[in-house]
Amino acid sequence: MSVSLAQILLILLIAAVVVYVFTVRSMTTDRLAMLVVAVAGCLLVAWPGLSTDVARLVGIGRGTDLVLYLFVIFCLFRFVSTAAGMRRLEERLTRVVREAALQNARPAPNAARELGGYRVDRNDNAGDTAGRLGGSSQPACRAE
Repeated sequence: MSVSLAQILLILLIAAVVVYVFTVRSMTTDRLAMLVVAVAGCLLVAWPGLSTDVARLVGIGRGTDLVLYLFVIFCLFRFVSTAAGMRRLEERLTRVVREAALQNARPAPNAARELGGYRVDRNDNAGDTAGRLGGSSQPACRAE
């Protein structure tokens, strides 16, 4: 089995994407990578024969095959980039929800109160047993 230059280059490009994602990734380098892809896309649209010339140079038969391979690698990069962005948004949302919960925290309406060593449940809502010690509809009073 012989390995072509194109196979080596594409494997190195995939490895570079993996290394980039786990080590040097930042918002600035993401934007730079997107700019490079956009410029490459514009060049291939302006000179369609360029993809065939580059493909033959590296050992791929057709330019469309090269574009497909590069598109798969670009999609890999975008999926990882999008997943990282979603993770950042989820972390931010979690922080905001936690802060809002702490700012709006109020004691529960049927919370037990400490009175002289005894915990007493108030019977404010007759028939409402949620949150009471012992779970009965009668007020509970017990020594701790």
